Amino acid sequence: MTTLDNTCPLCNSNAMSLISQDERHGRHFYLCRDCGLISVPPQYHLSVPDEIARYALHDNTVSNQGYVDFLSEVADVAVGIASEMPNTGLSMIDSEERSIKLLDFGCGSEAVLCRLLDRREGIGVVIDCRPYDPLYDGLSGLPDAVDNDKYDIIVASEVVEHLRDIAGELRRMVGLLRNGGAIILRTQLYDDSGVDASSAFKSWWYAQDPTHINFFSRKSLDKLARIAGKRIEETAHRDIFILR
Repeated sequence: MTTLDNTCPLCNSNAMSLISQDERHGRHFYLCRDCGLISVPPQYHLSVPDEIARYALHDNTVSNQGYVDFLSEVADVAVGIASEMPNTGLSMIDSEERSIKLLDFGCGSEAVLCRLLDRREGIGVVIDCRPYDPLYDGLSGLPDAVDNDKYDIIVASEVVEHLRDIAGELRRMVGLLRNGGAIILRTQLYDDSGVDASSAFKSWWYAQDPTHINFFSRKSLDKLARIAGKRIEETAHRDIFILR
């Protein structure tokens, strides 16, 4: 194995080994032997304009029923968590419903999740959803981490595989979360149980997207949760996890 003179973007380890090369996009993939994250070094990352251009090819809109169905699964998990939380929002005029603040971290160019949550009725809670995307909005799009601007729930659906600074962005999310709050994380995991990571990874479709630069196993997801000071909870969906 070739050792990369670099550090793991998740755990900061130097135990990095080349496991695969993507001939189509000219990228190299390195496995962290300490935490199990597979990552693409910065020199192989797309530029921000190229990444945005790639996203523009996706039909991540409310008119795409497949995408709506996909995000509706995340919305269901968010509603379930919100229904169990105490009221933390301002009192609602002419309403006895509780208010929960939610941040859609990595919402893309169209805030579909917030629109889906706005349509939910009869759930006994008002979910005040704010969209934010680090690629489109930058740091200026996030509030300061003060009590009045913190969130009960943060959703990061299909986000962590794109982040250039995973640990830093994760700490930013945790800093925006109220005590007792939850992070809903959606990402595909690669299977590292009983198989060689290299051979399994080479045939995985998820690694073919040039905007995906981080790939998690259950081991690296556990490490992410520990960095956040959270524990992982399973959901009915194998790619949706709750950190709290």
